[in-house]
Amino acid sequence: MEALIGWWTRRTVWQRVLLSLMVLWIITSTVFVLWNDTDTRTSIFMTTAAGDASPVFIADGHNPAWSNQGMLALTSTDSDGTSSIYVTDTSATSVRFVTNGDDPAWSPDGRRIAFSGQTDDGRPGIFIADIETTSVVFVTDGRSPSWSPNGTQLAFVGVDPAEASLFLIDLATSDVTFLAGGDKPAFSPDGAHIALVGLGDSGVPSILVLELATSEVRFITSGDDPTWSPDGSTMAFTGTSDSGSSIYTVEEGRTPVHVVGGSDPTWSPLGDAIAYVREP
Repeated sequence: MEALIGWWTRRTVWQRVLLSLMVLWIITSTVFVLWNDTDTRTSIFMTTAAGDASPVFIADGHNPAWSNQGMLALTSTDSDGTSSIYVTDTSATSVRFVTNGDDPAWSPDGRRIAFSGQTDDGRPGIFIADIETTSVVFVTDGRSPSWSPNGTQLAFVGVDPAEASLFLIDLATSDVTFLAGGDKPAFSPDGAHIALVGLGDSGVPSILVLELATSEVRFITSGDDPTWSPDGSTMAFTGTSDSGSSIYTVEEGRTPVHVVGGSDPTWSPLGDAIAYVREP
């Protein structure tokens, strides 16, 4: 130690300053790398709808949503818990910030994104952001929006913390209609049905389909995060396998087919690929 002190005292003032800055840079760089460790992040990958190709990395994030025009919206959460919505193409060559929020859902024309956010007084709310101008308008209290195929309505989950329930809001009149108990609504491409998540008698999440014309609800399979294929014939969803959460596809009345390990799927507009979330 005495030798080290002696060596230090023989340095000039400028040498001491330079050495101190170098040590500080090494410490702060190490802290940044540890804080910014990508191994702790969820990532979005893409694979074929049949799962017969190697998954391709798109970007870090979660809650992916593919637009009819081929753009991908996603959510990224900062270390302080702030969630932000970005849009990109599948090559992630251009990633653009849209707004703070979560649960992005594209309008059919690809010009707007409905999303979950918070009002000024802290209530959970549904908002709509314009992609070009990034202007944001409040729609109603709630979360987890899904656009109707004609762009005139949003299905969403109400704010009652005791029980998740689905509602429908007319964007022109702001009229709100109760639909059914459930969570995570997803409009079918023909607008006649809404897929949703309910809890069975055992408490296991189940994929259900609500027929809007009759209010009939029918069971499809056990699972979570339902999303329709563009032609409406198949749903992708999150299920469980021996290795953990996995993406499956299912046609009504058929046995689910395993696609890939992951969660929170979204179909490409052509129906030939699925983007999904993979844990680190």
